[in-house]
Amino acid sequence: MNEPLDLSEAGEIFPVIRELVVTGNPQCSRKVNEAIDRGELTVRDLKQCMITARGIHKAEKDDLGMALDGRKYFIIGRGSYGQRVYTCGRIFLTPEGHRAYFFITAHEANEKD
Repeated sequence: MNEPLDLSEAGEIFPVIRELVVTGNPQCSRKVNEAIDRGELTVRDLKQCMITARGIHKAEKDDLGMALDGRKYFIIGRGSYGQRVYTCGRIFLTPEGHRAYFFITAHEANEKD
């Protein structure tokens, strides 16, 4: 089983999130899966976003209490074709006790993001 995370510093957690997404099997909400099904983005875009992002844009309390550290993270990066991609997600534990990342939302970033 993985060790608990002390995720108090956003600069320290971003490499963990990047690793979970790029090398792991990130999970997606129904909303994100529907966007993928419509061809608006791909899992490759989500992974590329994490590779190109400079860090965490902002972090907020996870009101649903499902995040391992109680926070959800907003990250903006570039997709496979250079488009800006806005994501929000959380780290959680799988039933097997492994850390994984869950995308709550993801879409092409707009000027407000």
